[in-house]
Amino acid sequence: MKTLRTLILSVVALAATGTLCMAQKAFKPLETWPYLYENFTKGGIVNTKGNAVAYDALNINVVDGKLHYVQDGKIMAADMMQVKYATVGDDLYVNQQGKMWKVLKETEHGGVLQFTSVDIDEMQKADIGYGKSSVASTQNASLIALENAESSSYVPINKSLESLDSDKYSGSVLPLLVAKYIMVDGTVTKATKPDILSFPGVDKSAIKSYIKEKKVKFADVESLAALAEFLHEKK
Repeated sequence: MKTLRTLILSVVALAATGTLCMAQKAFKPLETWPYLYENFTKGGIVNTKGNAVAYDALNINVVDGKLHYVQDGKIMAADMMQVKYATVGDDLYVNQQGKMWKVLKETEHGGVLQFTSVDIDEMQKADIGYGKSSVASTQNASLIALENAESSSYVPINKSLESLDSDKYSGSVLPLLVAKYIMVDGTVTKATKPDILSFPGVDKSAIKSYIKEKKVKFADVESLAALAEFLHEKK
């Protein structure tokens, strides 16, 4: 997986016969724009057959976790059964369980991933309920619909990109859950000490000793990447 980002970017750039846009600045997804990126941008996918396909407009929806693209001016959801990897700008994503996970760091035998989703519990705590008096209510969005992402108004499939873009900044910021994970030889584990100590196939005492000796910082990507390689060696 170590050279995957470079490979995909080069293949997709060639397929697009142009230069890919760089990843955009940090953006907080909104009720009216439930996407990780402020704008749809160039990128591409590598399908399950290993073929690369370039796209002019891609984004990641934080409600259904899927890759969205624009076709004939309308927002579409990619068939996640066909997507293996994707790039949005120069950011790399891998399909895990039908959702797109960002690759923060590639290693020889895995990497560090990050998954972003909507914090439904936090939405329920809000004084002004999402889907009640907020902008989302005018779109028939509700917590029930949000939990059932396929039918949620937060997943604007077949909606005009132009109409969605016109209301982009009029909604409240969506509360998010952002968590880091490590991938080792295809096995994905949440990057917390309790979860790592239970990593399958590796002696718990060996992991504990490594964490103590290397002073592993579970919020640090480089530290997690080294831990991933250690786990591979000890399997």
